Amino acid sequence: MHGNFRLKSILFDMDGTLFATEEIWYQSEVKLMWSFGVDWNRADHAYCVGGPISRVTKYMIEKIPEPITPEELYRLEMEYIEQEFAESPIKWQAGALELVEEAKKESLAIALVTASNRHLVNLVNAQINLDIFDAIVCGDDVSAPKPNPEAYQLALKKLNVKAEESIAIEDSNSGVKSALGAGLHVLCPPSHTITVEDPRLRIIASLSGTTIADLEYWRWNK
Repeated sequence: MHGNFRLKSILFDMDGTLFATEEIWYQSEVKLMWSFGVDWNRADHAYCVGGPISRVTKYMIEKIPEPITPEELYRLEMEYIEQEFAESPIKWQAGALELVEEAKKESLAIALVTASNRHLVNLVNAQINLDIFDAIVCGDDVSAPKPNPEAYQLALKKLNVKAEESIAIEDSNSGVKSALGAGLHVLCPPSHTITVEDPRLRIIASLSGTTIADLEYWRWNK
């Protein structure tokens, strides 16, 4: 603790932040687009990181040389990603599990705030027990997904905490914008280049070695 200030909650993004699932997403995108004869590269994936899925679908449709409706492509996207999630081992990002465990030990409220839908979160839960989180907000829990702040606003409401006593941890531009929009300070171990600039944003190489004391010091003693 530093001065009279004490962190009460941490709100975590899922894909690329807590879990090393970005490669799973990438491989599913490669396979889906190859089924249409379209090459899909890392730059394409970087554009899509953080969703929302409607933007990803629109981007893919522009590359597919045959007519396809957004509804049909969305169905195929879910089919490919669900298969990839079900067949791939899901691992914690460096330092993420340790920070979650310390937060629980220190009686901090923690939430999972993801643009992924509930079914994908359930596929993660099949490998990693997500009951440790006090609240989970999925993309289909809100009317406007990231970068809209609604998901983080809902998570704060579920935890019954204020933005000024919380920190979000995000890895993408879309997620960072969402958290900042909800009034949160954001710690970012990025999966891709972060273009957002804000005094409430701090970018670090990874969560490895990060402690609650580090978060509190950064939040109130910068």
